[in-house]
Amino acid sequence: NGASSKTKLSHYITWERTYGGPGYEYANAVVVAPDGGYACAGRSSSFGGGEDAYLIKVDDYGNLLWQRTYDGGSYEAIRSLAVTPDDGYIMAGQTGTDDIFDAYYVRVGGSGNLLWEMKYSGIGIAMAMSAIAGHDGGCVSVGWTWNLMQNGKDYYYGWIMKLDDSGEIAWMTPLDDTLDAEGLSPYSVTTTPDGGYLVLDMYFRIVKLDGDGNILWQNEIDVEGLGRIRSVVLAPDGGYVAAGWSYPGGSDSDFLVVRFDESGNKIWMKTYGGTEDDDAYYIAQASDGGYIVTGATFSFGSGDRADVYLLKVSESGELVWQRTYGQDDNANLALSVAVAPDGGYIVGARVFIGGFGPSDFWLIKTDPNGEL
Repeated sequence: NGASSKTKLSHYITWERTYGGPGYEYANAVVVAPDGGYACAGRSSSFGGGEDAYLIKVDDYGNLLWQRTYDGGSYEAIRSLAVTPDDGYIMAGQTGTDDIFDAYYVRVGGSGNLLWEMKYSGIGIAMAMSAIAGHDGGCVSVGWTWNLMQNGKDYYYGWIMKLDDSGEIAWMTPLDDTLDAEGLSPYSVTTTPDGGYLVLDMYFRIVKLDGDGNILWQNEIDVEGLGRIRSVVLAPDGGYVAAGWSYPGGSDSDFLVVRFDESGNKIWMKTYGGTEDDDAYYIAQASDGGYIVTGATFSFGSGDRADVYLLKVSESGELVWQRTYGQDDNANLALSVAVAPDGGYIVGARVFIGGFGPSDFWLIKTDPNGEL
């Protein structure tokens, strides 16, 4: 679709480009491709056989190299994308109808060729929220499963599972097992330096596991006001940093970033934003120290529709800079960001034509200061 690109007098490459067809394309995750360029995953109604998993590969300048769709037999949506040790990709999400669906995993080679698919139904309904490469091969994923109205209540729990290189379940650990609709809702997982994993659910609860899926400890972050956590990353000096949003004033949301130590104890917590809703969806280590956070803002940008919001914070959480990116009267939302090889950033976003119409993948490649 539309594109703009420029190479500055420095060595930084900056551009922005949209990808898609006449229907709806929802970008959910972007990574730096191991063979150069970038890969972005989500779902598409323009290509394939309906609502299918969708993966594209672009070069360093945003030129489309290839695109693939993957049909799990029904409606598919990819939420997570990670690079595998053999320079391929693992995608995780869901397949099914609007009401009944399974967790869905797609393992592909470096050119997008399908290696295997795997579905997991849990106790009736399941969805995978995040997947990463495991310490010793395969992938590790978190998600939710539930059974509607069992014994008059929703039976619900979160889980973490390890899949081997063939897509078989190596182990699976329930993270919460309760007749409570407010059970653990894991959203993000990261590896830990000791060979284990750390899981963060969207209600600020933390679970630390060893490499075999055994729970070592659990903790909960105390956050003022309601909110959600969507992403967690390992801090370079130990501990972790998570991003999401909270409602410090009780109504409009702000970006939320929380730093906690190796035991899950909060070190600092800061919010960022304006007078309207501002929601953070992803955090990554910045190329020059500190952290880069992205999401959507109604407080800043082009007007009354949401724009992509990208900000850099220091290692202590101080705001270094903030940027917005918008497209005319379109609504815009970013759900992923990664550090590019030149030290800039690649942002995976969605653009909704006219605010409510068909949508496209939108990739934004910035310099290290977030400039285009």
